[in-house]
Amino acid sequence: MKIAVYGDSYASDHPNPQRASWVQRLRALHPDWCIDNYAESGSSLYFTWQAWRDTWTDYDQHIVLVTQWDRWAIPHREGGFQHLNNPLILKSTLDSESWLARMPGWTSQAREELTALWNFWTKVNTDDQRRDMHKLMLKDMMTSCPDALFMPCFASGDGSLMASPTQVTLGDISMIDLDFYQPQHRGPLEFHIQWICMRTNHVNDVNSQLIADTMSHWLTRGELIWDQQPWAVDVDKPFDWYFRPRR
Repeated sequence: MKIAVYGDSYASDHPNPQRASWVQRLRALHPDWCIDNYAESGSSLYFTWQAWRDTWTDYDQHIVLVTQWDRWAIPHREGGFQHLNNPLILKSTLDSESWLARMPGWTSQAREELTALWNFWTKVNTDDQRRDMHKLMLKDMMTSCPDALFMPCFASGDGSLMASPTQVTLGDISMIDLDFYQPQHRGPLEFHIQWICMRTNHVNDVNSQLIADTMSHWLTRGELIWDQQPWAVDVDKPFDWYFRPRR
């Protein structure tokens, strides 16, 4: 079977096999399958749509994790895209003396371009236009391949602009760990200010394996059984395996 996976950091692979993504775990379950992963961390739906348009007809099955609408794919001079997914993060990065080190792939000459983008992003209201484009790209993919699995990465609010096919969402699975540790840190904002998340695909290893197992079930039986899974905190690994302090 030939399978394509598309999405953002909820699906991207990890270079360290000890921190395998759920896609890498799915490959381990089915070494005879061809599983290509087109997901990239921080990417927009436009990036996903570009990859889909060029590749989807080459595969038997497709898994698409749909990111939020408010992201940019910036064409890189050497080809491909640079991903920008949050105006507040971009502003704090540009305000830092070490901004270039925090923007791999950019040159010092790009500061003016990035500043112009931040000003446009925050001062010119194109939100409705970009939401509509997000919906149109999603509709185009769903229409071209109705049998593909589409899962929102951000099901709450207007993040991914689509309903989840399951009661349990990727956000719910990711929050299991934060809900467990947050009582010590007085809420998610303070937690993220203090700690950098090291979890591959924003989930712990136990739940990553469950995602791989349930994706295998969907691919072989056509049923996504997330609502019946024992999603849990990984009590066998220490806190600092998944989170490290910001400096």
